[in-house]
Amino acid sequence: MQAALILSVALFVVGCASVSELRGREPDRQLMAAGRYDRLAACVASKLDEIEGHGQPPTLRVDEAQKTARVFKLIDRSDSALYDLYFVQAGANSVKVEGRSMATIHGRGYHLIALWPAVEQCAEVGTAKSGAGAVKSL
Repeated sequence: MQAALILSVALFVVGCASVSELRGREPDRQLMAAGRYDRLAACVASKLDEIEGHGQPPTLRVDEAQKTARVFKLIDRSDSALYDLYFVQAGANSVKVEGRSMATIHGRGYHLIALWPAVEQCAEVGTAKSGAGAVKSL
């Protein structure tokens, strides 16, 4: 019994990654969309807050000088991140989005399965408003 508990804790700890470690990994998912990086990130943060509905809301950080934004969620009282979404203005009217999430027993990118549709919805709204082409998964 005690050995099983130790193994469970070890598996949980192995999957945890600090925000900086998570950001150092290759993206689990990517897409290009029309629009502005800050508006797209704000839309995604709002939708994720609605979807998750409990605990701390996702954190939104915008760097206007670099034309980038991040939406991420930390595990309570730690610096380990469940997921990190990176938005960068890739052109006058295009935004590149990269998604990363901590590894779980279900594999890498597991948390993105539930939240990526919010990214796609916001990207489609921004693309429709701009009159640009379709959202492209990379």
